[in-house]
Parts: sequence; C-alpha cells; structure tokens
Amino acid sequence: MRKSICWGVALVLAGWTMVAGPAAHAVTTVIPLAANPDAWDPASAFQVGNLDFWVASCSISDASKGLSGASCDGQGLQLVGTSTNPENASVTIESATSGGHIFNIGPSQLPVGNDTYDLSLQLDVTTVACADSGFTDCPSAIKSDAISLTGSATNPADDQYVTAGESITLGSGNPVPELQASLANPIDTAKFSPAEQFLLAQKDIGDELSHITGPVTIDRVTQSFGVVPEPASVGVFLVSLIALGATRRRNNRTSSLS
Repeated sequence: MRKSICWGVALVLAGWTMVAGPAAHAVTTVIPLAANPDAWDPASAFQVGNLDFWVASCSISDASKGLSGASCDGQGLQLVGTSTNPENASVTIESATSGGHIFNIGPSQLPVGNDTYDLSLQLDVTTVACADSGFTDCPSAIKSDAISLTGSATNPADDQYVTAGESITLGSGNPVPELQASLANPIDTAKFSPAEQFLLAQKDIGDELSHITGPVTIDRVTQSFGVVPEPASVGVFLVSLIALGATRRRNNRTSSLS
C-alpha cells in the first residue's frame, strides 16, 4: 500500500514539475538597441523565457538633448529581459547608466511648452519556435500583457502626465484595449482569451510630458507577459492526478476486503 501511494505521489510531483517548471530563478538578458532596427537585424532579436522578441523600431525625441525622432542607439538606453520560470517573461527599457533615467526634466527645462519628449518602441513578440512552425504548431501561448512605469514627479498633480502607453495588435486580429500606465496608476494589464501565439506591442513613453508643471523623471518601463503552459505538460499533470486517484481507490478496496 505504501509503495503504491509513493508511486502515485511521485507521478503527481513529476507532472507538476513539467507544468510549473524548475524552481524559480531569474534569468536576465541585456539587449543593446541596434543602430538600424527598422531593417531586420539579428542583434535586435532575443529570447526571454518561452518568448521570442524582435525590436521592430525604436526612436526618441528629447528636447533637452536636441533629439527629434532619433534612433535609440547611442542614447544610453538598453533593454533588459528577465524570466523566473517558463510561465513569465518581462522586458524593461531603462538607462544603461546606473541611476540614470529615460527622461529627466529639471527646473531649467521648464516650462516644457511645445518641446517634445517621447520614446517610441515597437516589439514583435511570439512564442518560442512558433514562427519556425508557420504559427501552426506553437508550443505555448501568451495569456496576458502588462505595462508598468517607474519614475517621480515633484508636483503630485503631474503624476497623471508621466505616462507610458501601449497599443497592442494581436495575431488573431481580436480587439484589445490600449494599455496606459502613469505615476498615478503605475500598472495596466490586458488578458487574452483565447491566448495568443504572437502580437505587436507599440509603446509611447512620456508623450504627455508637455503638460507638466515641475521636475519629473521616467526611470524605467517594463512590459510583462504571462505564458500558458504547454498543453502536453498539462496533460501529463492531469494523468498523474488520475493515477493517484486510482491508486487511492484501489488501496481503499484492498483495505475493505481485508
């Protein structure tokens, strides 16, 4: 009886390991922004967890630096990809300098007026190996997308204008609301039902800074994805539960007969 229960528990633990993956540990990838992301460039492609990313475009306008629609390359910015398990992946755009900012508007830049502060970044996102299969045999799918913003505003009334917006185009063509994070509401999330194999995410960071009345910073913006486990792994877990249930029923019958 003990041996049967041990085998049943082992099956469930094996199934759970396949679904949940190994113990969580952060895997971090730093991705420099390529000089010409508008053309296909392998340097703009990278993998984080179970997702493949490609920087389709990136441009920045920063009045304090005299930039207007300039390439992000060479502007001291980087992407940092992080995954703690197969069911999540995030990409953060931030300064490559410790303690730096995406935008830092001080007293000398005020009032902003018609000056432009905006970072535009488009990411193409797909599940690993999905593109290789022609999007017909994808091992997993994207179930959610969240955007979060970190920064500061001297005047609390400016919190609503320190923003990061994101428009999402799903591979299925299903409509999805635009995401909008700000210092006032720093996180916004969209969930996809059914889950998606690929999407395009267009971010506009800081495009409402012309309304601010005091010094502000935008330190980093993070896009986080939830990934549905592989169907095969879920099947193994369910089979393991069924096996454990059958073992318990058999042992109960044996005890009754005894």
